[in-house]
Amino acid sequence: MLDVRDPSLQHVASHHSNKYYKAETDGGVRKFGVSDYIRLIRTIQPEIAVALADDLNTGDISEAWSKKSVTRSLKWLDECLVGYQSSSAIFGVLKGGPVLDQRQLSAELTAQRDVAGFVLNDLQFAGDATARRQWLQTSLAPLPSAKPRLAYALGTPLDVLEGVRQGIDLFDTLYPMDLVEKGHAMVFSFEKGAPAPATPQSLIIDISQPEFRTDRRPLDEQCPCQACIGHSRAYLHHLWHTSEMLVKVLLMVHNLHAYAAFFAQIRHSLRQGTFSAQADVFAQRYAHPR
Repeated sequence: MLDVRDPSLQHVASHHSNKYYKAETDGGVRKFGVSDYIRLIRTIQPEIAVALADDLNTGDISEAWSKKSVTRSLKWLDECLVGYQSSSAIFGVLKGGPVLDQRQLSAELTAQRDVAGFVLNDLQFAGDATARRQWLQTSLAPLPSAKPRLAYALGTPLDVLEGVRQGIDLFDTLYPMDLVEKGHAMVFSFEKGAPAPATPQSLIIDISQPEFRTDRRPLDEQCPCQACIGHSRAYLHHLWHTSEMLVKVLLMVHNLHAYAAFFAQIRHSLRQGTFSAQADVFAQRYAHPR
């Protein structure tokens, strides 16, 4: 997938003009037009290319700014669709920020274009779970169910489950890597099982904590990944406190395996028609890591 903005970075986006998109790069801000972006797509030939859009700086914007963002994003989308004909699937970006009627308009007008799917890339600015749910519902309601919806900034298990409830199909997140950088390992499961306990369990364990210094169990006793086979919590605790690079490798192996299993379990529950019930139990069983 090709996108000019890294969804893992929540930096302040540059103010764009009608002619140029301003992209944040390691070498500073670089501006380019739709024709430049089309040449980039032709060169890279990705399976999915996200159309240029007028990215927002914050969730607190005026109605006038929201209207300008929606109008400019639709203009750039039309130029991308007209100027580029190939096997790459073009996804349109839904804009509008906190102005709900503009979010709805953006979704309705984007859905009228010949796009292969839709992207929501401003959810990190929603502020809280209630606002994020409202933004999702407003943007997703006008969309056809047959085309995929991709969301950025929904990475924690509880956020993912809420996204699935609202109709998100694809997620782009660095959540497993973010946990690794903190020394955290995932220890949750979405499999259908026993009722939720009275006290919520943690989604993660912090391998840096002294309680794991002599703990000879694997990160997750139910996990078959290579990190959990032959490596104890005590060993990873030691590696963490001696700043060995291997600890992050093992944590990443485990977290990616656990995260992939989580999504596989979600897909299975959707096929079985048990997703909503399992998601309710999951939300009661687990608490967000602090």
